Amino acid sequence: MSIFDSLPRPALLIAAMVLLIIAGFFLFRDTGPEINGVKVAVADVSEGEPAPDFTLQTVDGESVTLSDFKGKVVMVNFWATWCPPCKAEIPDFIALQEEYGDKGFDIVGIALDKPAAIESFMARSEINYTIVVGDESIAAMYGNVTSIPTTFLIDREGVIRHSAVGMRPKAEWTAAIGQLLE
Repeated sequence: MSIFDSLPRPALLIAAMVLLIIAGFFLFRDTGPEINGVKVAVADVSEGEPAPDFTLQTVDGESVTLSDFKGKVVMVNFWATWCPPCKAEIPDFIALQEEYGDKGFDIVGIALDKPAAIESFMARSEINYTIVVGDESIAAMYGNVTSIPTTFLIDREGVIRHSAVGMRPKAEWTAAIGQLLE
């Protein structure tokens, strides 16, 4: 006679369910993003830390490297063509680029979308700043970006000074950019 023979049937069912839940947790838990079946390390990115450097491609195949912007204030904006708040903030970004571009400010939009969708969107818009094609690995580098828009403002030395998840009013960005350009 085993210990299980002495337990009432409901207790056995509950014990079995608990074991299945625990096993399922370990078997099916999300351990982070994957690129081609390989786990990608998720960075701990926060204000006051250096911005992770990257090299990404435009839809035209041109390479863009963040460190090439060193000495400038840079806004890095994660967005997608299917995201209404992302599209709604683009006119503000166009205005910010026009207003501060000649003062040492640049915007790099990282589109988490298919290149064809990005290319089509850009053909219909008047975006005056750099757009590159992103993926899960760049999102992981920036703290596992899971909500868009997500935006980082980086100072002239390459340090993240401001970050925001979700759309922000232009006045908030104007104030933050103005402080970093002083």
